[in-house]
Amino acid sequence: MNIYVLYLTGFKFSLIRLNFSPREIIEDILFLDYDLFIENKGSLKYYNYDSQLHHGNIRIYYGAKESSYMLVMSGQALEFYRDMVLDPNSLSERQFLNNLYYNYNQFSVRRIDIAIDDFNETPYFTPNQLLKICQKKTLYIWKKSTYYNTYGDETIGQTLYLRKPNDDERLRIYDKRLERAEKLGISKRYIENWIRTELELRKEKAHYFIQEWLHSEIDLLNFTKGYLKEKVRFYSDSHFSKPLRSWEKFLGHSKPVSIIISKQKTELEQKLEWFTYKGSGAILKAYKFLYDNNLLHEYEKSNYLALNKMEYPPDLASGLIERAILFKREDLIPTIKRKISKGEINYGKKMLFTK
Repeated sequence: MNIYVLYLTGFKFSLIRLNFSPREIIEDILFLDYDLFIENKGSLKYYNYDSQLHHGNIRIYYGAKESSYMLVMSGQALEFYRDMVLDPNSLSERQFLNNLYYNYNQFSVRRIDIAIDDFNETPYFTPNQLLKICQKKTLYIWKKSTYYNTYGDETIGQTLYLRKPNDDERLRIYDKRLERAEKLGISKRYIENWIRTELELRKEKAHYFIQEWLHSEIDLLNFTKGYLKEKVRFYSDSHFSKPLRSWEKFLGHSKPVSIIISKQKTELEQKLEWFTYKGSGAILKAYKFLYDNNLLHEYEKSNYLALNKMEYPPDLASGLIERAILFKREDLIPTIKRKISKGEINYGKKMLFTK
């Protein structure tokens, strides 16, 4: 059997701008020379980035309207990075990612793509074979979802998609051999059989998948198979009693992997934590000490007293209202609203307007 994993075929991760600069990302995290990167305009779907630094296919997006940097590596970029940085320094992607998780708190993985490639003369399955299973609605299930879609056909190359495009986890199964033959303009007989099963994870699912993998002693191939074994089921009968043999053989003896995603902190909780540990909490404490001991100039006293008259920006007021409701103190909502700076709060389905 000749099954190979291409490790990570691409990923994105976000770095909070508070603690980083582009030079630090390039030199201290990527171990590359800052002068190799070219600055240019650049945008990224779903984000407000307007600029980028790029070296080959390694790209760092940023912009005044975003509070973070986004590092994006395609499959080609990762291959280049392995050859130019990791391998010469006897490092693996696992060690590279370990460095991020243990040394940089203000970062999160936003997307990963992991491919399992089947080069067998007779593959475990083809996209069309699994498509026929999916078409029988009672034979395929991803937790509670039976959604699937396809692109292309067996002539130009067929791709089977499991889960919807906007889901945070999705699987693509396609004939990489036909894709490459069409791209290179040659007959498929010149390329070995190649069926690719590619897992795409986004947002928290991507972040916690990598985190759990790093905490385990399992190689990425078997960890990914274990994740699929836990999530995706194909059956040979409508009673869900006979697992599809080809899918079971493909996943082999991997142990099921379950990823538990911790409850995410609210925006207000993040702001309070930032203020305490990364922001101006110490300065405010020092300010109060100076005021209490009459060590301020008159204009500084006026500024200090003005703090009590400050209004809340709408997004912060929205967080305060949510907190008041959580603690069953709805009586405080009018007080919060009176101190909101001009604007509006989008709170659930209601719009709370300030005067």
